[in-house]
Amino acid sequence: MNTRRICLIALVVLFGLALLTGCIDLTKTSIDAETFKTRMEGLGYSIVDATNQFDSSLVNKVYIALDSTRSYQIEFYEQYSNEAAQGSFITNKTKMENAKTSNSMSTSLTGQNYERVTQDSGGEYWVVSRIDNTFIFVNTNSANKDAVNNALESLGY
Repeated sequence: MNTRRICLIALVVLFGLALLTGCIDLTKTSIDAETFKTRMEGLGYSIVDATNQFDSSLVNKVYIALDSTRSYQIEFYEQYSNEAAQGSFITNKTKMENAKTSNSMSTSLTGQNYERVTQDSGGEYWVVSRIDNTFIFVNTNSANKDAVNNALESLGY
């Protein structure tokens, strides 16, 4: 009876894993800066072009989306290569991790062409999300977490 029960449990677990494998995206589709601008304006955000604040050899375009109350911003970076975006992702992820307090919660997702980390810590909410040669950075008050996540979900980030 124990052997039969173990086999049944193993089959259920394997079947569950097979179902889950089909539900997990291993790749995501990035958007370009102009698509970010258009979609965020459609959501009611004001867009600031901050490209000239960065080294032109590293970034193609940088847009900052400000919510209607100007209480938070979502930064979008379009870089020239996936490697440059990966480097920026790591730099900003490290910055986020250095701000971690003892009472914090974080998530991390990684696929073939994307990475996403979040951190809710000390009243601050952070998101660093990269797809291909683009990445998004957010550092805001935890009260804005739902609004930020809704906007990023609509973008696929």
